[in-house]
Amino acid sequence: MKLTAILPLILLFSSCQMNPTSKTQNIFGKWKIVSILNKEVSTKLNPYIIINEDLSVKGNNGCNNFFANLIETKGIYTFSKMGATKRLCDDQANMMEFMFNKITSSTKNIIIKDNMLNIISKANETIVATRD
Repeated sequence: MKLTAILPLILLFSSCQMNPTSKTQNIFGKWKIVSILNKEVSTKLNPYIIINEDLSVKGNNGCNNFFANLIETKGIYTFSKMGATKRLCDDQANMMEFMFNKITSSTKNIIIKDNMLNIISKANETIVATRD
């Protein structure tokens, strides 16, 4: 009798999946962007993203500083509309900024996989970052 009552609870809790970006995964902090669209990012550009516990976001996209908020809907994280400075940069930095903005403006989700922050666009393009 006791086993019959406990078994459904065990099955229920074992079938629940944890949101990959839940606080236990700790997406908060500073992340160094290491690749965009599977291409390694130049260390001279030094792009990064900081995610705060209040879901505010700021950083540098290789050319300009940016700021936004994360929006959480049913465990899925996306970015609000971003604001940014408007510095003139060289071609490499401008291309990096273009790719960064393209992905973050159409983010499908933000997950942690293999201790790497992955920002995934609706077209499955990715930005990958490591803890800084």
